Amino acid sequence: MKKIVILPVYNEKKTVFEVLNEVQGYADIIIIIDDSSTDGSREIIKKWAKNKSDIYPVFFEKNKGMAGALRIGFLIVNQMLNENKITPDDIIINMDSDGQHKAVYIKEISDELTKNRFDMVTGRRNLKKHFFYKRFGNFVLTFTASVLSGRRFNDIECGFRAMRADVVPALLEYYKGKNYSCASEIGIIISHLGYKISNDYLIDIPFYRMRGARTWDGFVNLMCGIFVKFRLLSGMKTAVLFVDLSKYK
Repeated sequence: MKKIVILPVYNEKKTVFEVLNEVQGYADIIIIIDDSSTDGSREIIKKWAKNKSDIYPVFFEKNKGMAGALRIGFLIVNQMLNENKITPDDIIINMDSDGQHKAVYIKEISDELTKNRFDMVTGRRNLKKHFFYKRFGNFVLTFTASVLSGRRFNDIECGFRAMRADVVPALLEYYKGKNYSCASEIGIIISHLGYKISNDYLIDIPFYRMRGARTWDGFVNLMCGIFVKFRLLSGMKTAVLFVDLSKYK
């Protein structure tokens, strides 16, 4: 059973090299999406990925946000399934490249997924290091996603998750992704489609990251959650694009 890690990167010069080295010890395939970094992250990724097999680096010329980066990652996974490079039982992991998510979590969350026969497991963070307004915003978005999906989430905004590869094609039919809307959209879509989900896997966040989603992004996430629920109820699907895997090797 292969583990495929999708790793979005945006201006992570200080951490990306170490994160990639650590992730390589737990992943069979790594899809790296550089979201138009300007701090030298791109050059570090190119140097690291050179002459390595099963590494798929993607470099955006225009910033598309976390959700847009994950979309291309999911499209690559979908194409890998179509070309039988991976199997439906393989595991797709999303994680951050800033060092907040430990590479060892890849094995732990994969074991949680397979042992309990879940279709997706999403991390649940200890938010004690976060400011009150961040915790409150997370509560609002998590509560909204719970209402829209019909199931209880504990931390919808956690960026660390694992899912079976065969969930990805169904997810892409409704997933659009804008800015940081990925977490809410993924949770609502997969819940609505009847997949078995857990949001009880506890992870420790060793530090609070000052930059990241803003109040406006929280509002966008909220609206994207409502819009994706409308698409699900109306059957309004999103085009799933073909991806030429040879472009990224």
